[in-house]
Order: sequence, then structure tokens, then C-alpha cells
Amino acid sequence: MTISRRRPIGRKLRTETLKRRAVQAVAERELLLNAATKVFGDRGYYEASMRDIATQAGFSIGALYQRFESKDKLYCDVVEKHFAAIWDALDRTAALPLDFRGRLVALTAVIFEHNTTHRTFLRLYGIHPPMIAEPYQSRIARMRERERSRRALVDALKIGQRDGLLVSDSAEFLGSMYYGMVIRAVNDFLGDRRRLPNPERLVTLFLDGVASHAPPPVARRPRRLRGSSALRSPALGSSR
Repeated sequence: MTISRRRPIGRKLRTETLKRRAVQAVAERELLLNAATKVFGDRGYYEASMRDIATQAGFSIGALYQRFESKDKLYCDVVEKHFAAIWDALDRTAALPLDFRGRLVALTAVIFEHNTTHRTFLRLYGIHPPMIAEPYQSRIARMRERERSRRALVDALKIGQRDGLLVSDSAEFLGSMYYGMVIRAVNDFLGDRRRLPNPERLVTLFLDGVASHAPPPVARRPRRLRGSSALRSPALGSSR
């Protein structure tokens, strides 16, 4: 009876130990990815070494290689982390109860904020991307091809079309047009050419060109009537 009572306790302790180790492994991985983001951003991919990254994170070089088999793998996982972060932020923003214009402004602000917060690394990724080994280069290409940022903007523009606020051009075309404006602004910012514009102003600039405008009413010439009664205006409420 004593042995049968101890078995569940031992099993529970093992389960709790495994859970703690899993949580610790996630925390250590996040620490290493953050350290790699900083070192890659500060030194560039080719000048950064695995030892530099391990030192930045407070790990031994051996402990780093236990978790990431190569610098290419580590770089790919850093890129994947950034994609996941902005995709999550875009999904949460798209779920907010905002009107069409507010949604477009909020999505633009998410893209700008992410690029501001992670500017040094994203400058490396966006302007001077390194050539890394397969399968990691293809993994990054597939992530880029998903175009989640552009997709979120297209979905917002579809709402504007549904509400009759935009011209009847393809939402895909309008989305690509606006996404191009956003990306140009981001690249200018990452390349130190200019600051990011205010999201509200960028949206206003775009919508001024694609908003749906009702045709102006056709002015009709007043009909000339016979007799002096033609001089009376019914808008004045005159009556006999």
C-alpha cells in the first residue's frame, strides 16, 4: 500500500519538473534570439560570431550550439520571430472594432512601430540581407511570400469598398498600391533618408486619391414662365 501511494506522487513531481524545464527552455531560447537580434543588428551578419551572441546572452558557446546548430539557423529563427511578432500584432489590430479609416490607420501604425522598435536588425534584413544556406534561405522566402502585412491592408480596403467609400477598382490593386507607399516609407526610414510619416497623414494622402466621390449634381437652368408670376421664387414662401 505504501508503494502504491508513492507512485502517483513521483509521477506528479516528474510532470512538474518537465513543465519547469519546458518553461525554462522557452525563456532561454527567447533570451538567445534577443541577443542574436542585437548582435546581428549592431555588427551585421557576417561580422557577428556565435561567440559574440553567446556572450551577449550570458551563455557558453557550447550551450548556444546545443540550441542552434549554426549561425544560419539562428538568423533564420530570428527572422521568423520578427515575422510572427508583426503578424500577431496585425491580427490583434484587425480584430478591433474600428471603422474603415481607423482600421487602416491602426494597421499602418503597427507596421511603423515594429520597424521603429527593431530598426537595427530590420535594416540588416530589409536592406542588406545576407545569403544563408538552405533550407533556411527558402524558409525565409516562404515567410516573405505570405505577405501578411499586405493581406491585412487589402482586407481593410475591402471593407471600405463594401461601405462605398472607395473607388470600384480591385481591392488587391488598391492594397498593393497602398502597401507600396508603406514599404517605401519604411525603406526610407531604415535607410536613414527620412523619418516615418504620421500614419494618419499617410492614410489621408492615399484616400484623397482613391475615395469614392459622388458626381456633382447637374445644374438646371430655371424654366422661363409666361407672365409676371415667373419672377416669384417659391423658396421665399410667397403666396397670395
